[in-house]
Amino acid sequence: MHVFSLRHSLVLGLLAVGLLVGGLLAAPAQAADPTTDATQTIDVGDVPDPGLVGRTWVPNPTASSGLPVSVGLLSSPSGPCVSSDGVYEFVATGECSFIFQQAGNASWDSTYTVVSFDVELAPTRTTVQIVKGEIRVSVADTVAGAGVEPTGQVAVTVAVDGSSGGSAIPLTLDGAAAHLETTLPPGSDYTVTASYVGDAAHLASTGSDHRSDPGLRLRVRSTRKPTASGWYRSVVKVVPVCSPTTAAIIGGCPAAVRLDEDTRGTKVTQRIVAKDGGKAVATTKVIRIDTTAPSVRFKGRRCRAADATSGLRRCVVKKVRRGGSTVLVATAVDEAGNKAVARKRLG
Repeated sequence: MHVFSLRHSLVLGLLAVGLLVGGLLAAPAQAADPTTDATQTIDVGDVPDPGLVGRTWVPNPTASSGLPVSVGLLSSPSGPCVSSDGVYEFVATGECSFIFQQAGNASWDSTYTVVSFDVELAPTRTTVQIVKGEIRVSVADTVAGAGVEPTGQVAVTVAVDGSSGGSAIPLTLDGAAAHLETTLPPGSDYTVTASYVGDAAHLASTGSDHRSDPGLRLRVRSTRKPTASGWYRSVVKVVPVCSPTTAAIIGGCPAAVRLDEDTRGTKVTQRIVAKDGGKAVATTKVIRIDTTAPSVRFKGRRCRAADATSGLRRCVVKKVRRGGSTVLVATAVDEAGNKAVARKRLG
């Protein structure tokens, strides 16, 4: 912004003479008496620096004398500044010049001030949001104050796993926003970029969003470790462990799954979906559970044992002396490690 005062610029002094001749600058109300007239100054108030296309400005100048100040437009009346009942609208880029003048009276000298400033396009911010089944784009005017809504087009590109991206997809803004219905398959990283081309009132801008699938793994827990053959002999819990990446998981991480029934083989599968459409699936290895001890009995002096789920690993008979008696002890163990004991007194 440039401010020039009548008393501080010979060049503008000559300009003032021209304005007087042309009728733009009012002549003093009364000839100044250098021995009695006081010097006055003009405060032009808040001035846009810069002005922005689409905005308006209402000058509010004051004179130190308290006398009214008139405002005139020195630059072209067709733009970039256009006057309407004391309100100036910035309609295009360029430079605007204004003259603020106070004609003076019997007590005050006349004076004027010229103010010039540039009118520019407003900066913007382009925001991209990847959501489930959709890409959303919005363009905002980043300068505070009433302005015009960004219009025009944005070009959207989708890059997969670090690629340079495919062909741009043009979208037209509606209410400074646009959306593209699309599904980004899981298993890859995506970067979506939107480039706003700008319009008559706004600068171009670019924004992007990234999507990575969330992480999911399943922990198998039990109070007892599995045997070498993979059998559990106590209740098993499958606990999902979720690792959000670029968005929160819809519904949160799944609850743990409790397996408390004997089974010769089962798997647990869990799925999660993030708010940006990222997905993950995890499945356990085969889980075998046998919490029931085998059956065991004697047939003569021999062990007879069976197990319905994991199968019998062994059945061993031992002689034990108790007091004056001999006792046969049969111990059966199944593949899960469950034990059963039978006793038989001899003689």
